[in-house]
Amino acid sequence: MSILKIYQGQALQQALAEIVAPVEVIYFAVDQPEPDTLATLADLIALTAHLSVTTQSAGPTAPADRVIVRSQAGRELVFVGAPLGLELAALVSAIIVAGRGDSGLLPATRQALARLQTPVHLEVFTTPT
Repeated sequence: MSILKIYQGQALQQALAEIVAPVEVIYFAVDQPEPDTLATLADLIALTAHLSVTTQSAGPTAPADRVIVRSQAGRELVFVGAPLGLELAALVSAIIVAGRGDSGLLPATRQALARLQTPVHLEVFTTPT
């Protein structure tokens, strides 16, 4: 499924216009990269100059594909398993947020996060519906 089918008309171009900083996507594939995920990344590359994508072998012991979205500041969001279907919209959103250079968080939230003393590892699990 092409991302252009998920985002209709100008909506995708308007969203991608928010990207002002480089974003790196690294796709580690166990076997062959998922064609829908590759098609989505190709669509995005065609629509923004701030995106670079590389595909690498995950290696013989890797349990699943991984897609890493890395901001210019080095922050990463990792998808375990290739994003498929509506998860492609989450991938696009992650790329946009990484490229904005600003999280969009309210000042009070930023202050609360600044008080954290140790790194936080957050995992979000989804299942196909």
